[in-house]
Amino acid sequence: SPAQKTSDKRESPKSKPEPKPKPKPKPKAKSVEPVPYNRIMEGVVFVLSGFQNPFRGELRDKALAMGARYRPDWTPDSTHL
Repeated sequence: SPAQKTSDKRESPKSKPEPKPKPKPKPKAKSVEPVPYNRIMEGVVFVLSGFQNPFRGELRDKALAMGARYRPDWTPDSTHL
């Protein structure tokens, strides 16, 4: 009968689905101070490849002005090519 079929579909108390973990609340945004222009690329060590002067020099000068360090060749401390 239809009543028996619905009772067959019920889950036994032993097989309860595991509760989904609640997502952790995101931390409230702190007031962010703007980064000074000369520190935007702090920690970046870059190498240029495939650019010809004068554009190569312009890229290098702009990145240096933003706090990056330049290497003429790839070195173990290079972070960007």
